[in-house]
Amino acid sequence: MELRIGYIPLPVALLLLAALISLGLTGPLPSDLTVMIPLLALGACVLALIGERIPLLNQLGGPVILCTFVPAYLVASKLMPEAMSKPITEFWKSSNFLYLYISTIIVGSILSMDRTVLIRGFLKIFVPLAIGSIVAGAVGTLVGWALGLGAWHSFFFVVIPIMAGGIGEGAIPLTIGYADILHQPQGELLAQVLPPIMLGNLTAIIGDNDAKGEYRAGYSIWLFRAK
Repeated sequence: MELRIGYIPLPVALLLLAALISLGLTGPLPSDLTVMIPLLALGACVLALIGERIPLLNQLGGPVILCTFVPAYLVASKLMPEAMSKPITEFWKSSNFLYLYISTIIVGSILSMDRTVLIRGFLKIFVPLAIGSIVAGAVGTLVGWALGLGAWHSFFFVVIPIMAGGIGEGAIPLTIGYADILHQPQGELLAQVLPPIMLGNLTAIIGDNDAKGEYRAGYSIWLFRAK
């Protein structure tokens, strides 16, 4: 039980795998909660474990990169059986599981912090954080506008996603809001903001911890445009 695939103990993972294979052999997988949660958790843990073991990639967010792009590639290339991809799609659309995930991760993160440290730290960093965010947003938008992306697109689809805090806490809730406002599919909007987010994270890592946060958004847009 101490050997784990991600957070799942190895014996439990093997039992889940056997159960899922057995269900798959009898027909399409059900799209209910009791089947989809083990399937998605097991798949994510396996991909995250692989991402942690690949040299260099594990320093660039390998687990997140693999969990994001490998399933998308498998579906796009039709390597994932429809008996598996269709129930997953139905589950996400019918259950609104993303809303539970977002509220849990954001509220849980805040509640897990020490109250005293949170208040003191917030008071100390509020002013420089606010100024840095304004400058970073302005620089990134100006660079995108100068390179022909347009100020509106640069700000909302490049700068804001990069500054939003990653994929789980940033891109997913951000694109859910965009989808409601713009009346477009959330998946298509997520596909638009993922490349600049990944490139922004990579640029920040390459720029080292001493890099100025104000320049990251603008520099990332420059690289994105150059690509």
